[in-house]
Order: sequence, then C-alpha cells, then structure tokens
Amino acid sequence: MKKELITLADYVGQTLALIFISPTCGHCRPLIPQLESLGPKARASGVELVFVSDAEIDQTQAYIQELNITLLVLSAPRQSNRFLEDYKVFGVPTYVVIDTQGKVKASGHPNDPSWKEISDKWGKEA
Repeated sequence: MKKELITLADYVGQTLALIFISPTCGHCRPLIPQLESLGPKARASGVELVFVSDAEIDQTQAYIQELNITLLVLSAPRQSNRFLEDYKVFGVPTYVVIDTQGKVKASGHPNDPSWKEISDKWGKEA
C-alpha cells in the first residue's frame, strides 16, 4: 500500500464499487477473498472495485498483508475522515456503487441479493 492521497476526483467518469471494510470486522474477513476475485471481472466490465478501510494506514497495511489483498485499498479512518459518514456507511462490510456521474446507484451489504445481482452482471459483460 502506497501512502498517497487519492480522492474521488481521480475516478471522474468511471463507475466505482466501493467496499467498506475494517480490520476489526469479523464478517469482512471471509468475504474478502470472494470480493478480491471479482476485481478482474469488474474491471473488464468498466467498474473499478476498491476496498475502503475504516482504520489508520498502519493497521490497514497489516490487514492487506495478512489477507494478501491485491485490489486498491483506501484508508479512511472514521475518527479523522468523513468519507464513511458522507456515504452513510454505519457498519461494515458495506458496498456503494457510484456511477460515471458520481451518483450513488446502489448500496448495501455484500451478502444482499442486490450485490449478487450487480456482481453477476460483471461476469456476463466481461
């Protein structure tokens, strides 16, 4: 994980699927490999799949290494960053899909049927 500032402005015109996670989230851990495997399918369908950790950078880096996460992971600590609050993320894991105009198109838990419907399309469009 490189320590660099990335904002949503870096993704203007792209569809994003943000997956909000936390190193302290027991439900996140088993989902991460499944979500990781969707990355190439999402990208081939024009969607950038990005994890967003609610932890500080050091804790996030350790989590990335422990779980061998290869997708982009942003660190947005709840205590010092409004990112999760801005997207109404009150618990993790949570997904938020943002369209090319920057509008939220869908959100929820990655085990919800709505997430399966979204992610199943990636395999068909790829």
